[in-house]
Amino acid sequence: ALLKGKDSSGTLKAKQYMDTLADERSALLEENGYEADYTDIKYLCDKCGDTGITDMGERCSCVAKRMEEASVWEKGADNEH
Repeated sequence: ALLKGKDSSGTLKAKQYMDTLADERSALLEENGYEADYTDIKYLCDKCGDTGITDMGERCSCVAKRMEEASVWEKGADNEH
């Protein structure tokens, strides 16, 4: 129903069930000493999610910083040999 664009009580029930499971997951993580979002992916860049391309299809401003970091890393690797 969701894929066909139809909203039904089954879709609502499924969403509610998914929300319940997410709440239970968070509670279990916290009960065991972890942050509720411990298993969530945390990106360095909020604008592009570390892909280098924004939602507008443009090169993200973080790319220059990552390229600089790669250059420093590469120079360090060259000095080891």
